Amino acid sequence: MMIHADVVAQAQERRKAFCRKWRLKCRAVADNLEEAGTPSFCVNRGIRRG
Repeated sequence: MMIHADVVAQAQERRKAFCRKWRLKCRAVADNLEEAGTPSFCVNRGIRRG
């Protein structure tokens, strides 16, 4: 899963929204993401374009 955001708080909120969406569509996907937890979540402060 790749989430694009400018700040960590924004990325965390988008991850929560993604999990809520998938909880409704397929509980197994949401359970897997929650099981993976925060270690699977990272922030890349790469090169900005534009």
